[in-house]
Amino acid sequence: MSQFINVARITINGEEETNIKTITEFAGGLEIARQVKLMKKTGSADVVPRYMLGVDYVYPLTETERDWAKVKDATVEIIFDNGSKNTYTGVRTLNIGEKKIDPENDTVSAISLMAENKV
Repeated sequence: MSQFINVARITINGEEETNIKTITEFAGGLEIARQVKLMKKTGSADVVPRYMLGVDYVYPLTETERDWAKVKDATVEIIFDNGSKNTYTGVRTLNIGEKKIDPENDTVSAISLMAENKV
């Protein structure tokens, strides 16, 4: 029977961020190569990967909220329940989504991050 990872934690510069609802690695996919036209045939060319991360950030009631605009050249670790982890360096915030306020659920924003490298 297969086991699935269903819990992940995220740390930003060594500080655990507990107000994350979901984490998306390779948000929008990870392009590894691109199709190119050649004379009388089609080929492919390698591209520099763009590591995109997405998080749904839940705004805390009592704690100070993270200033995502200040996340620049950060190191982000995604630590899975089974002990494995993915580490990204050179991380910065690209976009802070709209704040979705729902009286029956959490107040959430979608945060888009880009990393220079995956270690």
